[in-house]
This record gives sequence, structure tokens and C-alpha cells, in this order.
Amino acid sequence: MKKFLLKLSYTILPLWLSAVGLVLFYNVYIVPNMQGDLSRLGKMPTKLFYKYPIDTTMVDTLFYDIAEADSCLKKYMGILVCGDSFSILYKEDCYLNYMATKGLSIYNYAPYKAIQLNPFQSAYDLMHLGYIDSTTVNTLIIESVERHLVRRIKHLNFNSKNLSLYDKSKEDFSSKEHSPLIEAKNFLLLRMSNDPPVKHLKLNTSMFSGSCGDDLYVYHEDVESIMSMKDTIFVTIKKNIERLFAEAESKHIKLIILVCPDKYDLYQDFIIDNPYPAKTINEDLRATVGKTNKVVIGKEILLPNLSKEKDLYLWDDTHWSYKSAKIIADTLFSIIQK
Repeated sequence: MKKFLLKLSYTILPLWLSAVGLVLFYNVYIVPNMQGDLSRLGKMPTKLFYKYPIDTTMVDTLFYDIAEADSCLKKYMGILVCGDSFSILYKEDCYLNYMATKGLSIYNYAPYKAIQLNPFQSAYDLMHLGYIDSTTVNTLIIESVERHLVRRIKHLNFNSKNLSLYDKSKEDFSSKEHSPLIEAKNFLLLRMSNDPPVKHLKLNTSMFSGSCGDDLYVYHEDVESIMSMKDTIFVTIKKNIERLFAEAESKHIKLIILVCPDKYDLYQDFIIDNPYPAKTINEDLRATVGKTNKVVIGKEILLPNLSKEKDLYLWDDTHWSYKSAKIIADTLFSIIQK
């Protein structure tokens, strides 16, 4: 027995103590100092540099989530939104919440795993399959982050017979466990990686609060996704957007497309020794659709404010801050009122 315990102390016990130490370090030191999604992903300082001023943030969520498409039937919603994380995360400081403060009736289509759905497909399906029309929805807003914009519009299926849903059965639950040890191990691997999912760039001026003012951290997909639209893509994008608007018109619904700029794209002109090519998706889209307020390109609205306001995006996150959310909400409100 003594030999067994001695052998155990040389083999299992060190591994067990290492695991316990890693979990304690992660939960006691790392977790309390993480806020944005970028700080959870890669090699960047794990310390809060940006905090919301208490007197400027929303307390309550004033818009409503729709979890099932059937809930849209025979229900007057006013404004319905199909979007991704920009419409679903940070509810109190979401642009939808600021729109709701102006007296608008706002509903957000957010079924299970909505962030992974194509909001353009969801919007088309809801219209085409008869879930919504002018008796339930006055205005339909399709919101998409820039990095997925081309893929989402290009691969629209206009012959769908069923509502596009996230398939739970395809989830690999074995790889998605969130035990403290797995979380700590994954974070450690990210920090040790030579190619982390977070890119660190330097700005030529301070654009964020705190000591990180001229540090720009962006998600790797910002610079690895499609950077510009080619001529062949232009044709498909234009055709599919026109079909979306035609479907909305047939239902007597006002359709607005909102594009949320990638963090890299918004700040790219201020990057020192930028190793990445210029991103022109927003400009290419504007050239495709022309001057219309039915397509709201966030970059066009936010770019003039970069020189006036810090923290238009969150320093440690891929998403914009409450400041940008307010600006976008004001723009959308103005369009809807007209």
C-alpha cells in the first residue's frame, strides 16, 4: 500500500495539483479581469481599461425577443429585427434598446443560437413563408456584421420551403464542455499560441480610454475574411438584395439593411505600418446599392465621429460601445420616422 501511495504521489498527484493550480489561477486572477469577447480569446492584457460610466448606461431592456417564429403570427410587433451578435448581446446598451426609448415597438428575432443563423435568410423566410406581413410588421431591419456580409447575401436561398433554423443535432457536445479545467486549458493554449485569434495593431492617435488608448485589438476574421467585392460578386449581391426588397415590398413591409463595420475597417486609416490590405466592403456595397437610406452602412455614420469621441468600439471586444449604439439608433429612428 505504501509503495502504491508513493508511486501515486510521483504520478497522479503532481498532475492533479497542476490542474487545481491552473483552475484557481484562471478563476481567481483571469476571470474577474475579463470583460470583452477579445479578452477571452487571445494574447492581450487581461485587465479592464474600459468601464461604462454608470450614469449613461441603460438599466432595463425595453425591446422584446422572439424565440419562435410562430410567435410572429397574428402578433403586431411594429419593428422586427433579424440580426447577429450586435443585436443580441449587451441588451441594455444595444442600439435596439436606445430605439425603444424613443417610443418605438421593437422585437428582436432571436431563436436558439440566433447568432449563428444567417439574418438575411431568416428575414426572407419569415416573409416568404408567411410568418410576417404588413399587419404584423411595419419595418423589418436586417443587421449583419461586415465580415460575414458577402457570404450571407451571396448564399441566400430563395427557394426555401422551411424556416432556416439552427440544427441542435449537429452540435458536438463533447467538444463544447465548459468545465473550469477545460476553460483554463483553452485560455492557456490561446495565450501560448504564436498565431492567436486576436491581432494587435498600433494607432497613430489615442482612440480608447485608459492606458490602452493607441492599442487596437481586432478579431482575426476582420483581416482574413473577404476584403473587397470582385466584379462577379457585385452581380450576385445586387441581384439578391433587389430580391429581398422586392419580397418586402410584396408584403408591404419597409425593409432596412444595417451593416455593422468590422473593428479593423473602422480604424484602418489610423493604423501605423498597417500590414494588412485596405478593406473596402462597405464602399463596395454602397457602390452596388447606390445612395439609399434603405441600406444603412454603419461605417459611413461612425467614421466622422472617430475624431470627436473615444471608445466608439469597446477596447477589448469586437462590438461597438453604447456611444455608437446611440448614434446608430438615432440614425435608424430618423429613417423610420420619414
